[in-house]
Amino acid sequence: MSRSEKIFSPKSYTGGNTAELIRGGKDFFRKLIEVIDAAQSTIHFQNYILDDDETGRSVCDALKRAAQRGVKVFLMLDAWGSRSLSEEFISSLVESGIVFRWFGKMITKRGFHIGRRMHHKIVVCDSQFSLVGGMNIANRYHGNDGNPPWLDFAVYSEGNISVLLEHVCQKFWKRNPLKKRLHFAKKKIDAQQEREKDSVLMRVRENDWVMRRFQVMASYRKAVIASKESLTIFGAYFLPGFRFLYRLRKAAARGVKIRIVVPAKSDSEIGNTARHYIYSFLLRNNIELYEYTRTMLHAKVCVADGVWSAIGSYDLNNLSAYSNVEANVEIFDRGFAVNLKNEMDVVIKNDCEQITLESYGKKLTLINRFRYWMAYHTIRLLFRISILLASKTEE
Repeated sequence: MSRSEKIFSPKSYTGGNTAELIRGGKDFFRKLIEVIDAAQSTIHFQNYILDDDETGRSVCDALKRAAQRGVKVFLMLDAWGSRSLSEEFISSLVESGIVFRWFGKMITKRGFHIGRRMHHKIVVCDSQFSLVGGMNIANRYHGNDGNPPWLDFAVYSEGNISVLLEHVCQKFWKRNPLKKRLHFAKKKIDAQQEREKDSVLMRVRENDWVMRRFQVMASYRKAVIASKESLTIFGAYFLPGFRFLYRLRKAAARGVKIRIVVPAKSDSEIGNTARHYIYSFLLRNNIELYEYTRTMLHAKVCVADGVWSAIGSYDLNNLSAYSNVEANVEIFDRGFAVNLKNEMDVVIKNDCEQITLESYGKKLTLINRFRYWMAYHTIRLLFRISILLASKTEE
């Protein structure tokens, strides 16, 4: 048994699953609507952003069809991320029979938000089928009007992991004392399925600072500590704290090949500028750094030693670690990890530009040094304020 296998301990994973890697864009949305249309009893759908555009309407139409044929549909959206939705749009969902609720509505007013955000991207149907990834529901993630979709990944699963994901979704319907408390039948995992030899080992990991859950953060830390040969991270908003950076340095020093892929351009301009501040640290410590140039990189995925993978909503930054409500799925399976790594390799080869100390040094004018420093410390201050506000507000 390898060092990675010993530290990650397959005993903490659940068997009785299948796992299929889904690329973002049309493949993901085709699968999403297919799963919704096949649902027979229940759908739990939780997401950060859902826009009133072609993509958002097509997904909501599928949810409406499900509700109208008798499926119990529970839709929860983040009040900040989906704040552009009109009251008429929400009313149409409710009138179709969908059970709808905002997350954080009490602390989102007139374009201002305090504290936590529901950052989940989870769909569970009939306690048996699930999709988890980084995709929000909007045209830019689908790739409409001839524009390529933002790069992202998801995992489609059948089996026990869907039961565990449903438990995660149910918690957020029970927790708010100001809302009507819903009662759910808590389905148990299938012990017979779990013992199947060819099933994929998987587990759900959560991050929610208010509820004192730091599972995803701990898993990434262990992935760096445990990795022996290779570690590849796609980070849409990669801006980890110093402790994580130092762990990366130690891993690289012991011979682990580490590759970090970040977006060349981002929808968060200050975050993208701040990230340049840590480029020098990464490059000086023999960590390979790439910028994805084809479109916006939105993926949050990781592969360690070709055996362990993580996919979900968690970004490697302090906002995800200490403020947002996040959920990842981890897959302990060599076949899945190799498949994901191969996909990542193709992206790196075809759609990325490698950043070297030489190329980075050419950009380090005095003005840029100041811009990077200022953006980095501004982001750190905003993170601290967000964490403070999140600690004062509990859903």
